[in-house]
Amino acid sequence: MRLNFNLCDRIMTLFGNRLMRAESKLESLIFKDARTRIVEFIKDSVSRSGRKVGLEMLLKHSLTHQDIANITCTSRQTVTLVLNELRKSDLIYFNRGKILVRDMTRLA
Repeated sequence: MRLNFNLCDRIMTLFGNRLMRAESKLESLIFKDARTRIVEFIKDSVSRSGRKVGLEMLLKHSLTHQDIANITCTSRQTVTLVLNELRKSDLIYFNRGKILVRDMTRLA
């Protein structure tokens, strides 16, 4: 690594990004309620892996409600309640394997 600055830079950037994500998750667990954690997980996933479809964002995934609950440290029932609430508010549409965010700015 002493001889290859580019390799050193890439590895340090990778570690730095991982550390920042871990700190963000910990901060979220301590200071935010379950609904906010679930909504932020959706927004983060869509912004990282989603694709634009017209004015909406589509996220294809293979996560179950239990998987989302494990990631956000909530219960499966809470995830289901929050997703259904967001669907009723016409902020998202979801089915097996897809989440369509209708308006990223209103999703909060």
